[in-house]
Amino acid sequence: MDTNIDEENEPIGRFTTLPEGILVRLNKQIMQGEKIEFSLRSVVGSHSEGAFAGVKPGFSFGSARSRNIKNEQIGHPWMVITNQRLFLVSKGLISFETRVFRYEQISSVELQQGILSDKLLIQGMGVSEVWEFRRKLREMSEKAARYIQEKINIPLQGKGSGGSAADPVNELKVRLARGEITADEYNKLKDMLK
Repeated sequence: MDTNIDEENEPIGRFTTLPEGILVRLNKQIMQGEKIEFSLRSVVGSHSEGAFAGVKPGFSFGSARSRNIKNEQIGHPWMVITNQRLFLVSKGLISFETRVFRYEQISSVELQQGILSDKLLIQGMGVSEVWEFRRKLREMSEKAARYIQEKINIPLQGKGSGGSAADPVNELKVRLARGEITADEYNKLKDMLK
């Protein structure tokens, strides 16, 4: 019980400032022009992969029938938001795991607020991530959810896809890639722009 009291009295900076060891490892994975904008330490994190990755947290443990793989993050998991990608990092005593997602791979973000903790659910590309944060960090978990939601709402070309945001043909290409228009619609609209 003393441990929980000590953790509740810890300064917020212990949950938002990346430890040097994690920062050193992340800097090796950061691409040119990529900057860390936000980080937050989680109580626990888990992810499910496979065709049925959208299952509710805690109800699937990777049965052979569902072909789900559910893994718990060990150590003190960290969520790191950069201007280009989302990093989910776990450092245990003898392990270091990094899961990396480009924002276009993420389809939804949901924050579930509870009495003792908040859960951030991140889904996309056959993966479901569930990250739990202490209630005392509610303001920070809300900020993390907003950050990720803003990032996944930015159009692809705003992230440097090579085209100008004012170029309508590139906008059509992006819409085609997202599945918003069909190939026939793309060709018709492109012909109209000529």
